[in-house]
Amino acid sequence: MELPTEILLAIVGGVSDLKTLSKLLLVSRQFNSMALRQLYEDMSFSLNSAAGRCSINSLRRDVQANAGIQLTTSFATYYFPRAYYAARPHVESDVDHIISYLVNVRRLRLSRQAHGPGVLFPLPASAHLTHLILDRRLCSGDLTWFFSSHPTLGSITLSSSSTNGHIVELTSDALPSLRTLATVFDASLRIKNTMPSVLNLTIFRYSDGPAVIHTVGRLPSIRTCKTRLLL
Repeated sequence: MELPTEILLAIVGGVSDLKTLSKLLLVSRQFNSMALRQLYEDMSFSLNSAAGRCSINSLRRDVQANAGIQLTTSFATYYFPRAYYAARPHVESDVDHIISYLVNVRRLRLSRQAHGPGVLFPLPASAHLTHLILDRRLCSGDLTWFFSSHPTLGSITLSSSSTNGHIVELTSDALPSLRTLATVFDASLRIKNTMPSVLNLTIFRYSDGPAVIHTVGRLPSIRTCKTRLLL
């Protein structure tokens, strides 16, 4: 007798252990389908830990034949300042390669990786991003173009202060759906025209005062505004 789908979903939904979920893949086709989504829908990796780097490398090796990667809607890498120079070189290329297979990703976070900003551009055209968190040190002049090619973005967080001299430009034409913006405001960030869609603003500490005043003046629909420490 087969259990109702609702019960199977409840069973799989209550499992958080990766080893157990991996075993469920082999139980039946129904379990395989449900467990696969549970395993791959929301993926995050700490690049400070050996386990996180090993997981990234393992995913990269099999990513082309991995059906689960198509189910990934949220992908994040975390890299904390205390170990900024600890990552091994292969991790950078592994992440770049994986991103090119994230065909359905909606939420993407790439923080404090020691490589160039081109990491965003292998992202498949089918990936309709709604949320982006990016270490601003990875920003390049092409980021403005990237925004214009992803008009579905509703939330953008550019963490850290820019140190590479590139100008980041935000426009209402490129980002008509943008509701939430969080960043350090300085001379390298430009809002070209008014952006009435933005409702929520977070100003990271160490923002430049005149830049903040200029920016807020171009966001006429702000409902909430707060300050916080850098990510």
